[in-house]
Amino acid sequence: LLGGKMEEIYKQLQVHYATCINMLDNRETAVRDAELKNRELEAELDVHKTVDPHRKEGKNLQIVRAKHQQVSAQLIERDKVARKLQVENYELREQLASLQALGASMLEDGTAQ
Repeated sequence: LLGGKMEEIYKQLQVHYATCINMLDNRETAVRDAELKNRELEAELDVHKTVDPHRKEGKNLQIVRAKHQQVSAQLIERDKVARKLQVENYELREQLASLQALGASMLEDGTAQ
């Protein structure tokens, strides 16, 4: 009976661990993609600034600014999602810690008997 419970707890720990790892990987990928997109837009903005420095509010510059604002909004949304995932990750780690503590106490109880 005790061995079955320990096996079940171990499987739950594996599932929680895999979920945490996947969440962290997804978050890191989202951050890298957002940083790359931001760098591309900044480079494009720099190109437009150097091509026509005398024209302050040219059509191309307005387009780049609009794209930059759009990407900034996307980055903010992705940051919100990443923070939400961090909270969920923290909760899963807390659950994992409690399950580990439960498993350790069950092992102690099993060895004491």
